[in-house]
Amino acid sequence: MKKNIHPKYHNIKVEMTDGTQFETKSTWGSENEILKLEIDPISHAAWTGGKQKKELQELKEKFKELKSLVYQYKDNKENEIKNLSSTQEELENDIENYKISYENLIDKVTLEIEDFVKKNSTNTSVS
Repeated sequence: MKKNIHPKYHNIKVEMTDGTQFETKSTWGSENEILKLEIDPISHAAWTGGKQKKELQELKEKFKELKSLVYQYKDNKENEIKNLSSTQEELENDIENYKISYENLIDKVTLEIEDFVKKNSTNTSVS
């Protein structure tokens, strides 16, 4: 094997984008030199999620909006039933009808969310 053709293997310090440092061995630079990274797992979209996080946040906001609408509908219906029902029997019948319509609304919202997730999950890819 030829002598003096291999690079020197020595200790260097690596500085991450957030300023933290660690020591490792490398053939880069010279002994105890600091390698400052411009891109690392702390800042690069491949590790942080980038586009996927934004899409997930949009999905969460859409879900919160739909959930809010469902609860508004529920509160409005409850008040409507209390105001319209004059006897206990009417109240019980109205409540039963309300439960059925409320469950249908929940099913509809759930389907909308599932469609939204399917549509958006097929458009996500790691760049």
